[in-house]
Amino acid sequence: MDSPILLPAWPVYDKGVRARSGAEYMLHFLRKRRVQRFFSRGEWMRRLFFLGYAEDTQEGDGLILIQIDGLARGQLERALKRRKMPFLRRLLRRHKYRLHSHYSGLPSSTPAVQGELFYGRRCAVPAWDFYRNDTGAYRSMFDQAAAQEVETMLREQGEGLLEGGSAYCDIYSGGAKTPNFCAACLGWNYMLRINPVGIALGLVLHAYVAVRLVARLLLELVLAVRDLFAGVKPGEFWTEVRFIPGRTFMSIVMRDLTALGVKMDAARGVRVIHVNFLGYDDLAHRRGPGSLYAHWTLKGIDYCISRIYRMAVISSRRRYRIWIYSDHGQEKVVPYLRYAGKPIAEAVADVLRKQGVNLERLRAAEQRRHTERGRWLRHDGEAARKRAAQAEEETQDAKKEPKITNKGPVSHVYLFAELPAALQERVARALVLEARIPMVLVRAGDAAVLHTAAGLFQLPEDTAKVFGNEHPFVQAIGQDLVRLAHHRHAGNFVLLGWQQKGPYVSFAFENGSHAGPGPRETHGFALLPEDSHLPELEKGYLRPEDLFHAAQRVLGRAEAATPPAPAPATADR
Repeated sequence: MDSPILLPAWPVYDKGVRARSGAEYMLHFLRKRRVQRFFSRGEWMRRLFFLGYAEDTQEGDGLILIQIDGLARGQLERALKRRKMPFLRRLLRRHKYRLHSHYSGLPSSTPAVQGELFYGRRCAVPAWDFYRNDTGAYRSMFDQAAAQEVETMLREQGEGLLEGGSAYCDIYSGGAKTPNFCAACLGWNYMLRINPVGIALGLVLHAYVAVRLVARLLLELVLAVRDLFAGVKPGEFWTEVRFIPGRTFMSIVMRDLTALGVKMDAARGVRVIHVNFLGYDDLAHRRGPGSLYAHWTLKGIDYCISRIYRMAVISSRRRYRIWIYSDHGQEKVVPYLRYAGKPIAEAVADVLRKQGVNLERLRAAEQRRHTERGRWLRHDGEAARKRAAQAEEETQDAKKEPKITNKGPVSHVYLFAELPAALQERVARALVLEARIPMVLVRAGDAAVLHTAAGLFQLPEDTAKVFGNEHPFVQAIGQDLVRLAHHRHAGNFVLLGWQQKGPYVSFAFENGSHAGPGPRETHGFALLPEDSHLPELEKGYLRPEDLFHAAQRVLGRAEAATPPAPAPATADR
């Protein structure tokens, strides 16, 4: 296990004490910490929630992992340059942090990245929404049943990274003892322990949250009116207005609640804590990853990170390491409906019929919105279980009915039967030329074939020919595309919206998206202390399983000493 570091805490500690001896400085430092703990809202809220200290708080370092959902490294560097994230800028300049590239793997979305980060398993899901090839049942990672099902499979690989710790706003619990706002575990555990007096005092201590909420609602209304006249999404103005409260709650209220929860856990000395800040990703989907409004949310996230850092520094129960990273980035996209002039399900169904595939209709998955994460707040999961059972009954009756997913730039076409090789090739070619789908990926033995307008390419051998050597992860992309095509729940055809020349297409109606192999959506970041023990970076970047093993080392878990070799690309099938 690497040696513990004493974080330099807060810059104010250095003022007026530079001329003192080492012993005097340490005494001054400890007194400052006691005073700050007394006035800390995190400490007071811990008491109001009747939360005791964690077990074994004197054994080993602690680890706080902070995820900024959807923030590409390029967008982070832009925000740092424009001083949108002053605290992260200070970490790089004064506190010996180093910025690394973080490759998301495929699909470049949170369920896949967290499956690899929490359990060391690549390509945990084929997409955010998918159908089971064995039952035909629809699965969306917004839903508790789907998240629990995938995590049960992941737990077969071994213990989760967050075993015994805390998790906030994640897809999986990662083995956390107290998961909060997670898809797999609904509700907020701490809510059950609060008392009326605690609620009143908590509101007084955090009155600024209500002020920011009202201001944000007013700003959202103004922007909705602007979008109506700008034509961002014609004909859906009132639909967008209806979702304003949900978007505001997710990016303001939930952000502050999760920061408060992490601060209380740091005050308690919880060994490992993971928090996911969702605000930027949600607004980047709506308005684009480089939009001023999406970047505006980064100021609030930066402030929350600074509060967490400060609480971790003054915690009396454990010495914490703090890692900050993004799971993936986002690409600016054009909706397929606008690009091709018809819905993706209609375009694909036309191609299948023309090529002689027996098809009455192509059933499209329900369009789901990121604001549906608000359902994760419900502690009682009975409604979610009823919805899952109802969806199971509906799909069992139509198991053999062809289906298509349509969320983001990765879409799966399910025929639930293997086509003859010649017909499969004709259909894939027609999807590219007639339906104007930029790329179509299909399985081919132990490898995969990628159809584009420029021709047919074998993967992983021809990866550089398709994506170009300038792609930051060109070698890894080819292997991960093969793994994606061979996932046990992948469709017969995997439709990809990325193209080297031309607009990036999303099969949902959005302005920013991710899940595919693009150079920005796969390029996240990891902001780590300089002395972090990381794998040899011969490839020049980290991926989630590298962070998994490095985190296990910090936590002193023996099984992380020798990382296992990655599973073969076709292991899922």
